[in-house]
Amino acid sequence: FPLEALHGSILVAEPIGGFFFLVGVYFLLFDKRFFSFLGGIFLGIAYLAKEIYLLTLPLLLFYLWYRKRKIVSLHFFFFLGFLLVFLGELLYFHSATGDFFYRQEAVQRFSTLFTPDQTTIFKEVLFKYLKLTLNPLNFQVGLFFYLFYGAIIFIIFKRMKQAYPVLIFTLFFLLYLNFGSTHLTSYTPLPRAIR
Repeated sequence: FPLEALHGSILVAEPIGGFFFLVGVYFLLFDKRFFSFLGGIFLGIAYLAKEIYLLTLPLLLFYLWYRKRKIVSLHFFFFLGFLLVFLGELLYFHSATGDFFYRQEAVQRFSTLFTPDQTTIFKEVLFKYLKLTLNPLNFQVGLFFYLFYGAIIFIIFKRMKQAYPVLIFTLFFLLYLNFGSTHLTSYTPLPRAIR
């Protein structure tokens, strides 16, 4: 994504989380139990850098199932590696604050300071999304959306079925980053200022 290039020279969560996520996926592709376990650990570290990587766990487990057409031990070892890091974080926050879910509550409190209302989000989806993403004056993302939408159209018209899983995976993240919620029980859109 374009913001990865913009944030590549400063110490923020995006390049750190992205690096550990990609290392985790790389280890997952070895199809070996130990590497799958390490992949889960690296995904857990990516989650520690940025919460959104928690959403990749079910997608990556689904991808494993898609490749193997059944649940295999790699699923278990990958999940176990992630769970080790996740439980470590919960135990740390419980010992430091007395609350297992301190991080989630802190993110929720912070997010409410910048969150737009649901009507604004709905209007953006219906009327402004394509205009905002295809605005040639948006220097932060450059040509990314032009190329991205072009790739989607090309993949669909050429019926490149081998690219469908990657396309679905990418679309999921793009939609979540633009319209996702910071809360699991109610719709609280991601803060605009942070995006």
